[in-house]
Amino acid sequence: MENNNQNYSHQALSIEKLMAAPFIAAADANAKMAREQAKFLMDTCFEQNGDSFRPKMVSLSMTRSSANNGGKEDTLQFELPLITIIPFNSLCITDMSMKFDMEIVAYTGSNATPEKDDQGKEKCTLHGNISYDSKENGAASKRRQSKMSVEINGGTIPLPPGLTTLIDFYSKNIKTS
Repeated sequence: MENNNQNYSHQALSIEKLMAAPFIAAADANAKMAREQAKFLMDTCFEQNGDSFRPKMVSLSMTRSSANNGGKEDTLQFELPLITIIPFNSLCITDMSMKFDMEIVAYTGSNATPEKDDQGKEKCTLHGNISYDSKENGAASKRRQSKMSVEINGGTIPLPPGLTTLIDFYSKNIKTS
């Protein structure tokens, strides 16, 4: 069976693509988390009726004895929008760092005939490989000295102003009967 790593041993990627890949992946992850959080909020806290949404309400009652009422129990009933009591985390990637070493395997542009960018500046495009282990001719080859590490930290960010305004509006308009 042929080792799949051999297929990559002769391919090289530009440094720009190697550097962009983790950042693009992080942006895609943030977008996916935002979509899923919005879907959770809408599915959990609202009922859809055509193009309109209504908040899902929770009916609650509290009973207490009242000295003013001759010791009789008073019952307070009220409705509360579910959005005002459900925990909601606004998760995202808060920090990302990247460090890499790579083996330069090719470059375009040279001192004899330098390439120019759109502003007329000389440019050089580097191509390289990130490290991998491979076997050539049945014997293990030395590990290349190129490597890439990406550190991603997640956390919460403040809720969007529209959501906090909505929660505040619902909180101030709790119906009691």
